[in-house]
Amino acid sequence: SATPDQAAQAINAFGIDLHRQMPKEGNLCLSPYSIQSALAMTASELSPSLCEAPLAEFGRLAEANGFIPIVVLTPAAYSAYGSTVSFSDARWKQPMADYNATQSAWLKAHAERLGFAFFDATPGMQDKAGREPLLYFPSNAHLTVAGHKALAEVTAGQVQQLLNGKP
Repeated sequence: SATPDQAAQAINAFGIDLHRQMPKEGNLCLSPYSIQSALAMTASELSPSLCEAPLAEFGRLAEANGFIPIVVLTPAAYSAYGSTVSFSDARWKQPMADYNATQSAWLKAHAERLGFAFFDATPGMQDKAGREPLLYFPSNAHLTVAGHKALAEVTAGQVQQLLNGKP
């Protein structure tokens, strides 16, 4: 079994190796951990059950502090821009799509089991991805200011419904 340091070094080496193989023109978004996780989940070597303990702790925090626990799946850039994303290796496209779907299904089921609200922001972010300024930084796949604004807009109505007592 690998130590956390060994795992981090392996993920970094994987990312550096992928980067060397990528075309150098245009925007490049590389998330070696996401790719590794998606491939492992597709091969049933990884389960989203790693989120069970943090979700349970989230529930304890909500109860202790009197807030409504809401779990929002924020899609990765490759999911938000799914219709326009191209991978240098076409074999990654389906595992990456499956990864988002698997995370969504697992989080939805477990959030419901724990009594949390769950929102999958993927459809709303996909809708905004083609019409809004760049939602994700090309260099690190995190949300830009426009991306955070879009995510807030996508989830605001759902949160308001929840606060009004509607599912």
